[in-house]
Amino acid sequence: VGGGVGGGVALVFGSVVWLRRRCWRTFVACRKQRATQSLERQLRTFTRRMLQSPVLLWLFYVHVLVLWFLEGWRQAVSQTLPMDPTGTVISQADVAVSAPSSLPPMPLLGATPHV
Repeated sequence: VGGGVGGGVALVFGSVVWLRRRCWRTFVACRKQRATQSLERQLRTFTRRMLQSPVLLWLFYVHVLVLWFLEGWRQAVSQTLPMDPTGTVISQADVAVSAPSSLPPMPLLGATPHV
């Protein structure tokens, strides 16, 4: 019964299809809830008002830009964690670069080799 790599691919594909259907059914069931419909109506009303009023629209844009700025600033000033994998990769790359190579140096592109 479906051995080898093909069986594994079919199993993964079947699982993905099942998960997609399950997520869609859950989404549809959630949208039918009274609280969800009320929230969606309020959001649609807010969006309609925002599109009719240039001041509200610009206020929305400014608020999004402020959020982007704050997130960029937060990432710029944050400290890396001691177990950050980036530090390990960089240190291993530094060791690999500084290690002597047994291979001859590569010629530059377009350079004619001196024989």
